[in-house]
Amino acid sequence: MLNSPVLDQIFIDQLQISAILGVDPIERVQRQPLLCSLVLYTQTQAAAQSDDLQLTVNYAAICQQVITFVEQSQFFLVETLVEQIATLCLQHPLVQQVQVELAKPVAIRLAKQVGVRIVRCK
Repeated sequence: MLNSPVLDQIFIDQLQISAILGVDPIERVQRQPLLCSLVLYTQTQAAAQSDDLQLTVNYAAICQQVITFVEQSQFFLVETLVEQIATLCLQHPLVQQVQVELAKPVAIRLAKQVGVRIVRCK
């Protein structure tokens, strides 16, 4: 069995974004609030030892990329949007795996929120 490196997690919890997302007529014209959570799997030991941002994932930059992408998107399905967010995150050379959770807090009146959670890797 090959020794695979242990991956650390950089997490972003409930990033607040608004976008056009859904199939209902009102969802096609009115932005709605979304909550996006990410877990970026990477190795952080070199960055921790050197205190060098270049050796880790710049989560502020990832957040800005995700916000810009989501705000400009107009997908019908949450499933499509989370796949696209995962693909975007995996473009970073240091991200080996990503968990993306996207919730629509106002989608179901009696639920706190509904959404989709996926895990993808390179």
